[in-house]
Amino acid sequence: MGNNEPEIKLFITTGCPHCEQIKKIVESGRFNAESIDLIDLSTPEGYPYLEKLPVKRVPTAMKGDKVCELTFTKDQDGEILLIDCDKE
Repeated sequence: MGNNEPEIKLFITTGCPHCEQIKKIVESGRFNAESIDLIDLSTPEGYPYLEKLPVKRVPTAMKGDKVCELTFTKDQDGEILLIDCDKE
């Protein structure tokens, strides 16, 4: 992408157990996307996304207007977040 903005937006909220797990994995760089924009919908920076995107639950990942599937795998170093935006 020419504007250097991450292709994947990953929406979480504070206090969501799965979101906290995902946040730790993303912060450690253990995911299969080139880059991720981690957005907390319970913050003022995240509020506008609630109005303009179809985020119904968290965690949710989106690539453009397409909702992506989130799964996990493990290796010897711990969990890895897998983001699949190509499923129909």
